[in-house]
Amino acid sequence: MFLPLAGALALWLLPSNAVLMRFRRRAAALILGVTTLLLLVSRLAGTSATFPFWQPLFAVGATIEFAADPLGSGVALLCSLAVTIVCLATLARPLERHEAAGMLWLVGATAGVTLAANLLTLCLAWLLLSLGLFFADLLRAPEEGVPHIVRNSWSGLLSSATLVAATVALLNRPGGGGRLVDVFVDGLPQRYLMAAALLRLGIYPLPGSLRRNWLAYMASLAAGAYLWLRLVALAPGALPWQGWLVPLGAGTLLASGLLAVLLPDLALALPALLLNGLTLVVLAPLIDRSAGMGVGLAAAAGLLLSLAVLRADSQVRPFGALGRWARAPLVLALGALVGWPGTVGFTTHWLFLRLCAQGGRRDLLLIAAVSFLLITVPVWPRLRYLAREVCHATVPSPGQAWLSVTMAMLGAVLLVTLGLTPTLGGLLWPDAPASARELVAPSVVTMFSGGLVEFTTLVLVAIVFPAMGSYALQGLWDSLPLRITRWGDVLCTFLELDWLYAGLDRLFERIGRVLARTLVAVEEGLYLGWTLLWVLVVALYLIGH
Repeated sequence: MFLPLAGALALWLLPSNAVLMRFRRRAAALILGVTTLLLLVSRLAGTSATFPFWQPLFAVGATIEFAADPLGSGVALLCSLAVTIVCLATLARPLERHEAAGMLWLVGATAGVTLAANLLTLCLAWLLLSLGLFFADLLRAPEEGVPHIVRNSWSGLLSSATLVAATVALLNRPGGGGRLVDVFVDGLPQRYLMAAALLRLGIYPLPGSLRRNWLAYMASLAAGAYLWLRLVALAPGALPWQGWLVPLGAGTLLASGLLAVLLPDLALALPALLLNGLTLVVLAPLIDRSAGMGVGLAAAAGLLLSLAVLRADSQVRPFGALGRWARAPLVLALGALVGWPGTVGFTTHWLFLRLCAQGGRRDLLLIAAVSFLLITVPVWPRLRYLAREVCHATVPSPGQAWLSVTMAMLGAVLLVTLGLTPTLGGLLWPDAPASARELVAPSVVTMFSGGLVEFTTLVLVAIVFPAMGSYALQGLWDSLPLRITRWGDVLCTFLELDWLYAGLDRLFERIGRVLARTLVAVEEGLYLGWTLLWVLVVALYLIGH
């Protein structure tokens, strides 16, 4: 944690010139690589560290403590590895000061959140992460994106406030200042922590659900998914709020699928595909806590690695002996996002559909199947474009080209490895307190156990229906007349909810003007009356004593 944070401050203080810019991107890549190796070592060794904190501030929990449990160190390792892949793949392009410092700061703060061994440490690291996310969104943002940044900042502020409230409430309980994996979380603090995780994840219809840069998305996903899954492990039973979160999740699956179809190309539809996978992280533990933990872990890992490969692929071009095979990582990353067999995305979709089938959630099973079909639609035009892409005989910088391809292939190999061997998800499995011993780790047995009817149904809804249905729907959508597609644009605008956020902005602006005028009237015209009133209150208080 401390290495990337110190590196971020050092790179931020360096002046900007051509020589230092080259040093900055190499230093950022080196620090990220070393951080990833250290996180890997801590995951294997299970290390811990304790630092004293100002004792008068808290009566309990007055130490900053980090511990590398499997869930926390695994999520931190995935996040650091994903950012390292992107940084190394884009090593040839100029790296601005705020980009280098932002990558290091967010990786360090995310590692602090996931490695926190007690509530005080978690709270402090969460605030550092909120600060980094604010500046990552703000710096070099276009003018038209400022309203979205303000809304995302409000979500981050509310997330931090609810986490602080939960921390204060739990620290006042017996044992609240102990190890995080042993804290008993229920009641109001549990709901506060759930709200903090959901606000950090940016679930739909929150403003950050569809508009966020890639680095802020990775950090928010890693921290939010970690806290959500940690709550699943610590919960004494089923999570609360199922009555409205499950219908909201089902609606989000449909909304993300419709947006993927209605948006004009894959680049614009990518946030909808990511939102679809993010919804599975939240929804699966609500349906079945014991089996949903594995679905959430697989979904979070798939999203982090897929986004890393997609960002790395922006520097990849078909060249030389590789030819179009250089685009294989891109195809696998897209396949992981939409759930093609052989990828971790397929494992996620299969386990989620199996969860719905065994839990008797046939309505949610149908909605999820339709959603998986819809998000596959924008992938087909991209694949046809890749098939026609021109292969270059040479490239200006062969060494950097090979490095970019290697980084993209590393991410793709991990996507396939996690998909073919779901038991590797056990490497991220949390330490099991008494409440978490009933959680079921993903494996081939848990994926394919069941009767023939259930297996056939899952094959149809997880493989046949999305693949064939999406291909047919994509051809049908392209052949529709313009007057029908215009209605699709209207629906897309409605689902993006910019109209709602703009209306809320105007409403709050009017409320602010009314309050400002009221305060001006109170402070100026009625100042004498308020002065006499306070004198009377003080006099009555003194007379009473």
